[in-house]
Amino acid sequence: MLVEDVMQTAVITITPKTSLPEAMRLVSHRGVRHLPVVEDDTETNVLELFVKGMGAGQPSSRIDVRLGENSAALAELVHAIEDASVEICSVMTLGGRSGHKDVVIRVRSIDPRPAIANLRARGYAVRDPREG
Repeated sequence: MLVEDVMQTAVITITPKTSLPEAMRLVSHRGVRHLPVVEDDTETNVLELFVKGMGAGQPSSRIDVRLGENSAALAELVHAIEDASVEICSVMTLGGRSGHKDVVIRVRSIDPRPAIANLRARGYAVRDPREG
């Protein structure tokens, strides 16, 4: 078997200016496993950029919070974490079908308990992934 028999000839690439949602759309709708980011003959994989953007490549912890429909709740959530003197690496929101938002927060701490305690004290529904 030759490489050309299994190789895709039309390689899909993006530039650093391509939005993350557009890149993820290409990955999910086109069945692309690797999406090179190309600029001036420099190549990076979009997955590496996503991991870096989410702060997962450094010592940190993940906190999952469920928000209601109140759009101001996200700002209040950020303040609750900052009030616990815990630094936020990244925040990602995921829209739910029932109108709520799931928020994935990565904090620059291997012990997120102060932030979790502060969030719960303010009435947020928090799931610490370490708790299952």
